[in-house]
Amino acid sequence: FFSHISTDTMRAALAFQSCPRQIHKTTICKPGSLAVSAYLRNNVKVRAKLTHDETHRDQQRDVDIVPSERSSGVALEKVLRTAQDAWAQLDPPQRVYTVIAAVATAALLPQLLALALIPLERLVVGGLLAVEEVFALALLQSAKLALLVGLMTLLAWGVYVFLFRPGEQR
Repeated sequence: FFSHISTDTMRAALAFQSCPRQIHKTTICKPGSLAVSAYLRNNVKVRAKLTHDETHRDQQRDVDIVPSERSSGVALEKVLRTAQDAWAQLDPPQRVYTVIAAVATAALLPQLLALALIPLERLVVGGLLAVEEVFALALLQSAKLALLVGLMTLLAWGVYVFLFRPGEQR
């Protein structure tokens, strides 16, 4: 059986040729009635059931394409299916109300966004101005400190030069 694994994998790969993506991972289980499943690069799980036959060593029975839960297409299909089911359960007055509410929301959405974004923008700009003021104050204070240290150094050097002249003895 183990000598046929690579052949079976190749046959399963040939069975999956209708799929445009390459096979990413392949698992083989159950000798005799061989079940091969492969994960395609777009997270679609493909299963093929192969059988051992006396006359034909391996022949393809059926190929199943099962989208995995992480696939974005599956999530979109679930959302659309849920929306369809919810729409089917509504009676005509509820459907009319839903359509009118959706149109009103779509028409008023730019105004609602502007109403929400203007205070948010003012809050962000105000915060940035406050941070800028703190940095400017810190920079000015450090500049004052550096100027004060420089003046003290200049004064000490002046006292040394004029009171204790290097060549004269007092």
